[in-house]
Order: sequence, then C-alpha cells, then structure tokens
Amino acid sequence: MAAIRAGHNNTSALLSAEMSLADLPARFAALAADREDLIKAIVRP
Repeated sequence: MAAIRAGHNNTSALLSAEMSLADLPARFAALAADREDLIKAIVRP
C-alpha cells in the first residue's frame, strides 16, 4: 500500500473499477459477484 500511495506502482494497469465511497454501497454486491473480470476496485473518499 505504501508503494501505491507513493506513486511507485501503476495502478491503472490493474484497475477494474473506480468509485467514490458514497457509490460503494450501491455497487458492492455487483463488484463482489464479479469473480471473472474484477481485478481491483479503487474507492475514493
């Protein structure tokens, strides 16, 4: 996590979804069910 926060890793290469914290409750079930395509979801404050 420290490397990601410091910008040492290209997270966009693994990013499957990005959303705000406010949007997470509505999208959580679909994200959890997507075992084939979801690699990483980034949740912004």
